[in-house]
Amino acid sequence: MSRSPGKSEAKRLYDAARYALVREKKCANAKEWYYKNRAAVLERRAAEYAADPDAHNAKLKAYRAANIDIFHERERLASREKYRLDREKCLARSKASTSRARELDPERFAQQAHSRYWKDPEKSRERGRLDAMNRRAGRRGKSGYVSVGAFEILWGRQRGVCALCWRPLGDAETPHVDHWVPLARGGEHDLDNLRLLHRACNLKKWAKLPAELVPAFILATENHHAF
Repeated sequence: MSRSPGKSEAKRLYDAARYALVREKKCANAKEWYYKNRAAVLERRAAEYAADPDAHNAKLKAYRAANIDIFHERERLASREKYRLDREKCLARSKASTSRARELDPERFAQQAHSRYWKDPEKSRERGRLDAMNRRAGRRGKSGYVSVGAFEILWGRQRGVCALCWRPLGDAETPHVDHWVPLARGGEHDLDNLRLLHRACNLKKWAKLPAELVPAFILATENHHAF
């Protein structure tokens, strides 16, 4: 026979449900208050750090550990925004950091690369393919960036079939990620302009636009725009 939750547990559940209803408003109010009192907050934090640096750092580490998912998401969004605003500077800094790490300890660098690859080989191969696409798009002056996870999004959007011949993509070979409007014809390098094709279909189409390649009887069907 299950026991009903105690008074403290019931109150905790009530408070959690009540907070969920007003969370957005509370977050907005807290953010507004912070920017109004930012100077005083920073001054208080500096005083706390000067009084006891170890205790202050321990407090920050504990808070980060308790909210690690929030920190990771915040850092990921900040990194993407920084990349969007100054792509060339971010690429140059990343290239310099990689070169420096390789020069300082080549053996360790190789071991880390090897362990990253074998931790998730399929994801590593996808990252390599998308990085190559991003570099080719950058050489053509396109500012878009396609991140890991695009393959799953495209697969779901196309329901697992080739966007050109409509036959199942299958598992026999890795589908090619292709641009609906080729970059050479002015297409953008973003998720909305990407699709999955069989290798043979991609090599066959070359740099043609969809209307130049797809047979007229396919264009006449009612569901040709399903993707």
